Amino acid sequence: MDAKSTGRSRRQISIIPRAGEIIPDESVLLESYIPSFCLKNRKDLLFLSVFYSNISGIKGIISHYGANVNFRNSTGSTALHMAAAMGSVDVVDCLIDLGAMVDAEDVEGNTPLEVALRFKKDEVIKLLMKHGAKPQVVPIHDDIANMFSECEIDPSELHFGNNVDTSMVYCLVYLFQGFSFLVLEFLVLVLFEVLFYLFRRMQNLVASLTNGLIRTWPDLVLFAGWEMSVQAEWLKLPVTVKNFGVDSTAKADKLWVILLRAFRDEVIVLQQIRHPNIALFFGVVAQSHHCPMMIVTEYFPKGNFRDYLRENKSRKPLLAVQFALDISRGMNYLHEHKSEAIIHRNLEPANILMDDAENLKVGNFSASKLLKESESLKERRPYSTLGINCRYMAPELFCNEDYTTKVDVFSFSLVLQEMIEGCPPFPSKQDLEVAQTYAENLRPPFRASTYAYGLRELIEHCWMRNPADRPTFGEIIQRLTDIGDKIVLNSPQKKLNRSGTTT
Repeated sequence: MDAKSTGRSRRQISIIPRAGEIIPDESVLLESYIPSFCLKNRKDLLFLSVFYSNISGIKGIISHYGANVNFRNSTGSTALHMAAAMGSVDVVDCLIDLGAMVDAEDVEGNTPLEVALRFKKDEVIKLLMKHGAKPQVVPIHDDIANMFSECEIDPSELHFGNNVDTSMVYCLVYLFQGFSFLVLEFLVLVLFEVLFYLFRRMQNLVASLTNGLIRTWPDLVLFAGWEMSVQAEWLKLPVTVKNFGVDSTAKADKLWVILLRAFRDEVIVLQQIRHPNIALFFGVVAQSHHCPMMIVTEYFPKGNFRDYLRENKSRKPLLAVQFALDISRGMNYLHEHKSEAIIHRNLEPANILMDDAENLKVGNFSASKLLKESESLKERRPYSTLGINCRYMAPELFCNEDYTTKVDVFSFSLVLQEMIEGCPPFPSKQDLEVAQTYAENLRPPFRASTYAYGLRELIEHCWMRNPADRPTFGEIIQRLTDIGDKIVLNSPQKKLNRSGTTT
């Protein structure tokens, strides 16, 4: 059976809710502090209680507060879908006892049993089947040959509306494949010649600026990133579609190999991760003829954190702590990932995304790397071809030294300082100069007067030159929570919402 005929039975699992403000990981919190982090909506609190395997909380929210155990989030998933994906047998049993439907389907048609099959949660599978759940599809297996088909999305289900960028995408696809519409053929050829001329000029300029490190088309692809992200709609759900410019059946030249490898590596990471502070992955378009390879992820109506910081400048300390906790939880999940830690390598405001409730989620895993326990990595290619923002790059990565997950801790410190200072690190310097400055063990100055209760010391700890001296994100979460507690205890206003105003 070909991939096309099985595409509808091999759906990507989407189970993490579009979370609101997340309750901190630590269990001991002041009552006055909790409202600044948690949602007023009981339904979302139900999902959060499931995520933290808080059975007493689940029972209380449903039995005492009257939340609907079968409530569906924005992806159509129920709390039972999430518990099945996590493999939480006790939580699954609790939800079923409270009336959860074992055959509930999300927007992609996945039942909790299909979710458990996808993530190989054997005990949950047995429990669900004991309560009457029946498999509707063949379980997705790990055969590398079917890496893309297991999360393949039918491109006809993607609706781009009147998005101008999308029309350019498909025009480029036809150019890569050697096709063109007869009516537009002449205009397309002229446009191609103009673009080729501009590209050659840009390539020469980049080669001169990088002292010859980048001379070829593939190098420039790695340097600039041949990809385009546009908004679309999939199954009536707003999504972001990241386009890689060529399709998987294109001529296997050097460019195609580079793009396919980048696409493959990013999907390998995205398939493994599910967390409220990580951008949600829905699936890919990879096997359609004459259609560009695409990655479909969650849409963020408020854009990225870079845009937010530009508009809002410096943040009050408690709000900065809340944002920092969002980022830290997502990064802690990546670094503590079972079997292989995930190093983001490009943690910067542009790759931190904001949902409509102003919660932050880590996104863009194009530069990420998998790291086995007790190992370190060393990049063989020049830093300038990695597609990483030098302004937030750890010195060991810039200097081609061995590196670990601590490169992300270094980047985090700069993002946290930027929240308080209201400007990027060393704003008067070029990106390359900034990276060189870090390598010389110089750091951005502290000018703001709002580094309360150890916040400055935390930043300084995170950007230490020796990676081993930097804290883990688990330690960062604890310190940020302690700082937040102190801010609230010493503030006449006990509650602060995400817009930075007191209530």
